[in-house]
Parts: sequence; structure tokens; C-alpha cells
Amino acid sequence: MLKYELYKIFSRKIIYLALFIFLAGYLFWAGQYYSRVQPITAPDTLYRGWEGPVTEEKAEKAKEGLEEIQRTIAERFETAVRASSEGEAVAVGPDQKEYQLLGLYDKVLFAWHRLEKHNGNLTGLEQGIEEARGKGMDDFNFRQSALHYNMLSGLAPPAVNYNKAWGEIIDFIYSMGFVFMGAMILLGTSPVFAEEYSTNMDGLILSSKYGKKKVVTAKIAASIIVITITALLFTAVNVCANFYYFGNAGSGAALQELYKYIDSPYNLSLGQYYLVQLTTHIFGAAAFGLVVLLLSVFSRSALVPFFVGGFIFGAPIFLTKILRIETPWVLSLADFSYTQLMRVEDLFDSFRAFNIFGYPVLYPHVLFTFITVLSVAVFYFVYWGFRNRQVG
Repeated sequence: MLKYELYKIFSRKIIYLALFIFLAGYLFWAGQYYSRVQPITAPDTLYRGWEGPVTEEKAEKAKEGLEEIQRTIAERFETAVRASSEGEAVAVGPDQKEYQLLGLYDKVLFAWHRLEKHNGNLTGLEQGIEEARGKGMDDFNFRQSALHYNMLSGLAPPAVNYNKAWGEIIDFIYSMGFVFMGAMILLGTSPVFAEEYSTNMDGLILSSKYGKKKVVTAKIAASIIVITITALLFTAVNVCANFYYFGNAGSGAALQELYKYIDSPYNLSLGQYYLVQLTTHIFGAAAFGLVVLLLSVFSRSALVPFFVGGFIFGAPIFLTKILRIETPWVLSLADFSYTQLMRVEDLFDSFRAFNIFGYPVLYPHVLFTFITVLSVAVFYFVYWGFRNRQVG
């Protein structure tokens, strides 16, 4: 029965059309973008002597190198202005070598900035702990500051590493990946139950003694399998494209070496974080798929779960990122949405804890628990809804 349900989902032509459009669009964009950023052909040579923990000496050297390139470009610009008055054309921007060195120096200075900020954060937290200690060690603020301090203390010293590929790979899920997955989930799961009603197969299934439970189980399992396969396919294409253009170096670099994660307290390498990110993304996608299945149970048309599910998926982004509404209820809606879980980044890019009976519980743990409990309820109502449906 599971094979049959998988066959029904995979036999829909719209799935392959959407998959082709998404992958072709991504590869076209990747080719255009990566050609503009001028991939480093020999990062091991360019980064030689710079990799490893950042020091003041490296920071000063990078600052001097940056200023030298800026002076060279300024002189080139002045030459170009004089040449233009004589009808000649002279390139003024950085050449490939200078462009790559600018990126390297920027990385070194960013690592030095991160070291200074890290030390400042630790000092601030130490002061906060001392202030909260006076209220007692059972105080929530004391526990929260202590947890934050312990997490930051466990991080590796800021370092410089070539990690361009892993930065792009990780960014994909937050930018395009979750959009692709949301669309594929809506297209793949919206008709799962609705098509049974449109073909009048629901009457046959509901009239059987044991068929109802087995069919629902097979449909849920098939949907989750398809969602997982789709996510892994997008992942494989994304990883292969970035490895092709940028190489595979940098998996052992700290998560905080990426600009977006400078304030992250999580002690993870880029490779480790990507496994966490991908697992979280698939979990969120499967949970959202269950919601679309629930909508499909109560609809005779696949369009209803498609558009209602699309609203559930898109509303948090539309309200917070496009309309930029920041009222408490809108922010809470976004924080505990399926979309937030599928995007992953906002869960791990900074320290955030909730007061649960006086104890700080990290935001990812709270959201995982909330979505898990909600998914159990949705799971139950999918069975209940189909079992109690009136044949008509």
C-alpha cells in the first residue's frame, strides 16, 4: 500500500515540472552569481600563513594590505579620469588578485573584530552574573546569564579559514531552499486525500473495516518520504554546485566565522551545523506536510489545502519581512511558525532563551517541542478526520 501511495505522488507531472523549474532556475542563478564573485582557484596558496587563530599581528598586516589596495585603486581611478579626458578607457576596479586579497583581509579583520566582541560579551555577562547573584542563584536572570556565559566560554578562539563553499551551502536553506520546499510540499501533499474524494474512492476505503487506518498511515508515510527525498535532492544539487565552484574546504571552521552567525553561542563547526540545519529543515518540512494533509482531509478540492497551506506558510514572512509588522503577536506568530523552523537560521544565529518555570530553555528546544506536540495533534486529527468523514 505504501508503494502504491508513493507511485500516486510520483506519477503527478506537476511535481516534475516544478522540480525542473526550481533546479534549472537555481543552477542558472548559481552560474551567474558564482561567475561574478570570482571563485578562488587556489585557496590553500592565498590563505597560506593566514589560517588559524587570529592575532593582533595578522590584523595589523591585513589592515595595511587593505589600505595599500585601496590606495592602488584610488591611483588607478585618477589615471582613468585623466585618460578619459583624452578619450581612452582604463579599468578602475580591483583585478582578480586584488579582489581575492580584499576578501582575505576582510576575513582577517572580521575575525579580529569577533575576538574583541567576544571578549566584551564575556565581560558584560560576568558583570550581569554578579549583579543577578545578589538576588539569589534561583533568579532567572542569573541562570540565563550563566547559561549564555558558559556557552560563549566553550567556543573556539576566532580564526581565519577559507569556507566560501560552506557559507553558500548553509545560506541556501534560509534563502531559496525553504521556498522551494514549501512549494513542493503544497504541490505534492495537497491532493493526497482530496483526489480520493474526487474519484469517489473514499467510499470504498471508508466502507472497509481495516482499510481506513492502513490507507491513512500509508499516505502519511509516503508524503514524509517524498518530502525527505525532495529535501535531500535540493541539498545534493546545492552541495555539488558549491563544491564545484569553490571547493570543499572549511567544514571544520567554526560557525561564528560566517557573518550571519557572529553572535551564535553554539559550539559547532560548519559541517556539524549543516547536519543540524538539514535535519531541522526536514523535520519542519515534514511537520508542515502533515498540516497540508490535514487540510486535504477536509476538502474535496486540492486547491483549498494548496492555498490555505500557502497562507500558513507565507504569512509569517509576509507580515514580518515585507510589511515589517513588529507587534508582539505577529512576532510570536513568526517565532513559532513552520516557516521559521524550515528556515533554521534564526534559531541558531544568536542566544535566545525562554523562561520555563524559572529556568532558561533555549529557543530551538522550545520550538522543537512546540512543533512536535502540535504535530502529534495534527497526526491524530488526520486519522480522526478521515475516519469520521461522511461519504457523499
